[in-house]
Amino acid sequence: MTDPVPTRLILVRHAETDWNAEGRIQGRTDTSLSARGRRQAGALATNVANWEPLEAVTSPSRRARETAELLGFPDATADPRWQEADFGHWTGRLRGELQMPGDSLVSWREGRVTPPGGEPFAVLTNRVVEAASHLLDAQAGTWLVVAHGGSILALCCALLEIAPAALIPVGSASVTVLERSDRVRLRIYNQPPPQS
Repeated sequence: MTDPVPTRLILVRHAETDWNAEGRIQGRTDTSLSARGRRQAGALATNVANWEPLEAVTSPSRRARETAELLGFPDATADPRWQEADFGHWTGRLRGELQMPGDSLVSWREGRVTPPGGEPFAVLTNRVVEAASHLLDAQAGTWLVVAHGGSILALCCALLEIAPAALIPVGSASVTVLERSDRVRLRIYNQPPPQS
C-alpha cells in the first residue's frame, strides 16, 4: 500500500523592503521591494521551482505580489486573508521603539496586547488558518503562498499548536514548508534565501 500524496504549502515571506531594512513596522502599508529584495526573490526562484507548485496564492500587498512575480508566478491569485496584520498606530514605528512592557510585538503575538487601532493576533490567526485550510483541503499537491512574517508565524503556531514565543520571527524571502497527509507536519521553518 502506498502512502497518500501529501498536500504541501510552500510559504514564502515577501522579500526585503526598505522598511524591513530600517526595522520599521509595515503592517498594511503597501511598500515595494528594495533592490536587495528583488535580488533575494530572484535568487530564491530556482529553489521554489524545485518544489513544483501547482498554483500560487499571494497576499494582495505590492511587496508580496512583486515577490511572486520574481519567483515566476505573475498570475498568482490574490487572497486578502494572507495579508499582514493591521498594526494600527504601531505602523511606521521602528521595532526598537516597541520594547516597553505591554507595548511590544512579543506581547501582541502572545495575545496580551493589541496595537491601538490594530488587529488582535487571534484575528490574524483565524483568517490565515481559514485560508490555509482552503488549500490543504483542495487536491493533493504543492501550493506556493507568498505572504508576510506575521501571517506565516500565526499559521505555524495554530496548526502545530506551538506558542508564538517558541518560534523566531520569519525572515525576508525565507521558506517555510508545511505538509499534511495524516496530520500537519513542519518540514522546513524560516529557511533563508540563497546569498544574493
